[in-house]
Amino acid sequence: MTFSMFSTAFPRTAQQALRAICSASALVLACLAGGCGGPTTIAKVGPQAITDKDFLEQSIRSGQGSQVMNMLVIQNVVKQEAQEKNLLPTDADVTRTIAELTKANPQIQQQINQNRAAADSEIRFQLELYNLLKQGLNLTPDMKKAWFQAHHTLFDSPATISLATIVFDSPDQAAKGRAMLQKGSAPEDVAKELGTSSSIIPQNGRPSPPQTRDQLNMYGPAVGKTIDKMFSPETKPGFISDPVTTLYPGKVILLDLVNQVPAKVAAYDANVDAVERFMAAEEYGKKTGKGEVPANPTRQDYVQLTNKLTQGMVQDLVNSYFTKNMITINNPQLRDAVKQMYQMQPSGAPGALPPGHPPVPTNHSMPTGSALPPGHASMMSNPHSQNSPH
Repeated sequence: MTFSMFSTAFPRTAQQALRAICSASALVLACLAGGCGGPTTIAKVGPQAITDKDFLEQSIRSGQGSQVMNMLVIQNVVKQEAQEKNLLPTDADVTRTIAELTKANPQIQQQINQNRAAADSEIRFQLELYNLLKQGLNLTPDMKKAWFQAHHTLFDSPATISLATIVFDSPDQAAKGRAMLQKGSAPEDVAKELGTSSSIIPQNGRPSPPQTRDQLNMYGPAVGKTIDKMFSPETKPGFISDPVTTLYPGKVILLDLVNQVPAKVAAYDANVDAVERFMAAEEYGKKTGKGEVPANPTRQDYVQLTNKLTQGMVQDLVNSYFTKNMITINNPQLRDAVKQMYQMQPSGAPGALPPGHPPVPTNHSMPTGSALPPGHASMMSNPHSQNSPH
C-alpha cells in the first residue's frame, strides 16, 4: 500500500519485504536488530522448520534484509527529527490528507479499508517528510495564489481523445470497413470481420485510453492534420479518418474518434496542497542550492525536483545520525550492508550516495515518431502513463 504525496521513491521491494516480515513474525524484526536468542521456528514445510535465523540470513544474502533495515532506520530518523522540531503531523492532518487522496482517487479507499493502520502510518511518514522539507518557509495565501496563477498550466487538464485504430490488409478491405463504420458498426466488430489477421495487432479496433495531443505525436506529421481535426470542438465522436498507409508497411489504417474530452482549467482551491508542495520544493532547492526546476517546467519536473530534494534531505539526516553514532545495528552483516548504501565504511565516514533508493522513476510518454497506434500495449516498448496528481 503506497500513498505517496510526493511520488517519493522508496524501494517497493523494501516495502513489500517489510510487510512480509511483519506478517511472518514480529520476532524477525527483533532479529534484524540483533535481539534474538536461540533460533525460533516461524514456519514449517512438512517436517522441516524454518527459523528466524534462516529468515534473517536469507534476507541479508538477498539484500532484502538491508533494504528493510534501511527503511526502518529512515522512518525512525524522520520521525525523531520531526518530533525534535515540533513538526509531527496531528491525527487531524492524517485524516484530512486521506480524505483528499480518496477524493482525488476513490479506488484508494478500498486499499485503506483493508489496512487503515498501515495507511495512517504511511501518510504520517509522508507528512513528516513534507513538514521537514517546508520548515522555515513562510508561504502566505497571497504568495500561493500568485504562484498558482503564474503556473496554472501545471494543473489544467489538457484535452484528450480516445481513438479506435483499425488495421486492414488492403485498401479494398479498408473501404468496406469505412462503410460499415458509417452505418454504425462498432470498430471492434469491423476489425473482427475485415481487419488484418496478423497476430502482431492484438487489440485491433479496441478504443484507446484517453490520449493528449502530445501523446499522439507517435502518428507522425502525415496524420497530424487528421489528429488536430479530431481535437477540434467542431469534430464529433464518430468521425472517421481517411485511409492511412504510413504507419504499418503493407497495411491500411482507419482512425475512428470514439470520445473527446475538452481541456479543463484548474481551480486554485482544488490544488492548494500541490501548489504548496511545489513551492516548498522550489524554495528549498534555492535555499540549499541542491536543485532547481528547468526553464518552462512541467508538472513532472516539479515532482522530480521534490523527489530529489526529499531524498537528499533524508540522506543528509541519516548520514548525520550515523556520524553522531545515533544509529546502532547490532548484526554486523546487516550494519555493514546498510552503511554501504551510504558509501560509509564501518568506521562511520559519510558518503555521497542516496540511502539505497533507486533513481526516481519518470512517467514514460509514447515515443515520438513511433509507428505504433495507441492501445497496442504488447507492441510498445514504453507505454505511456499519466502524470500523478501529486
